[in-house]
Amino acid sequence: MKTVQHFAKLGSIAAGFILAAGVIAAPPLSVGGAKPVHVRVSLTQVPATESIVAELPMIARINRTIDLTAPEIETLRKACKSYKGIDGSWDAATTLVYVTSEAAGSGSKAGARATYEVRRTDHATLLVRPVEAAPATTIWTLDPLTAPMQMIAMAGLAANPGAPDKKLLPGRELQINASAGSIHIDSALVEKRLYHGTTISVQESKRDLPTGRVLMRLPATYKPEMYCGLLLWVHAGDEAVLPDSLFVAADKLGLVLATQVDAGNGTPIVTRMQRVSDTLATVSERVHFDPERIYIGGISGGAKTSLMLTAAFPEVFAGSLSIVGFGTYVQTENHAGIGVWPPLFSRFGGDQWKRFTAARLAAVTGDKDFNHGPILAAAEVMVRDNLTCKVFDIPGLGHQMPDADHAVEELMWLDEPRRTAKERASDRAAEILNGQDHSKAALRQVIEIAPFSASAWEAYRKLGKK
Repeated sequence: MKTVQHFAKLGSIAAGFILAAGVIAAPPLSVGGAKPVHVRVSLTQVPATESIVAELPMIARINRTIDLTAPEIETLRKACKSYKGIDGSWDAATTLVYVTSEAAGSGSKAGARATYEVRRTDHATLLVRPVEAAPATTIWTLDPLTAPMQMIAMAGLAANPGAPDKKLLPGRELQINASAGSIHIDSALVEKRLYHGTTISVQESKRDLPTGRVLMRLPATYKPEMYCGLLLWVHAGDEAVLPDSLFVAADKLGLVLATQVDAGNGTPIVTRMQRVSDTLATVSERVHFDPERIYIGGISGGAKTSLMLTAAFPEVFAGSLSIVGFGTYVQTENHAGIGVWPPLFSRFGGDQWKRFTAARLAAVTGDKDFNHGPILAAAEVMVRDNLTCKVFDIPGLGHQMPDADHAVEELMWLDEPRRTAKERASDRAAEILNGQDHSKAALRQVIEIAPFSASAWEAYRKLGKK
């Protein structure tokens, strides 16, 4: 393993870093020390003659690139943390993407570029280093707490919009290798996001990417260029099982379904959450889906895990479907009269809480479910604290999956805000496309308003002919 020099932050990121040897290193993603004004993420290195001035997100993505906005550039720079060499070497890691930075300003560095390589270790740690680098050059690691969606987007560049993995067929289940990972979930991360302020400690993750298996299903209504949502499923057992009672809802709403083996109730929580994260990355590399419509669900212990992941990463998950398993962040009285129910995680605050309040939490139970009382009590706490939580109390339901009709109702509610917003944007884009203005500006407006909608794809094709 190559020796990596340690450095400490000096004041702010803009102030730079100092190496152990005392040499000042440029801030991450900078161009000879200058702040970048344009940053492009791509699967291959960008030719020197190619402009990296930001393109519309949909057009950039079709070209298998991501152009970062100014806030996104700063987020990615802040996500670059000191790498201490505990998670495999640079040479053993696999190249994921390249990041090209272009300098700002009017001086001699204006327009100058620097290219950085992002590599992924077997433990899904993402490492960053300049391409033209000496062996002892500073290496950064990307912090999953700072930029989780950017890491998922990087993994997603491998998926071709409008052309998913050819092995995936609409309405068919396919098991594939879980060989991808974009967010490394370790015990420190879980303790910080779910058990902050407590003495609870959790076991470290045990993980071997090459042996993981993921079961996926495209909706039966799937068509090329379709912009799907995603529902990750967490089963209580260790087999990769997608409940067929979800299929009608998934087809109706255009949801990709995915789950992984060896993530059942007997799996330590850090390992279980890591395998769900690996499932997300694996799907990202094969199917282009809407990052604003990522949901997670499960049954029994899997339902509790889905809720915990939504609480831990509310910037990733728009909502959770918790079937006959639920919880909250305080001790609750069991409505069934069997004493108290302990908290599932601790009460957090800040931006994490603000994002959590925007997520939808569906709790499914029935009067024959032995978790009926605890679920009702936990949901009351969520509603009291102004979280968007709804109980689907199904008469006669035991500790089991609800039928297809109920699953449609539950997932319709979970997906309603994002789906409605997308539909309104699509309607507006269609009005513009069908209007009198057929200029390039109007076509670009259609693409900007409702990216990857049917109207946006039509505008993109027309734009290519102009």
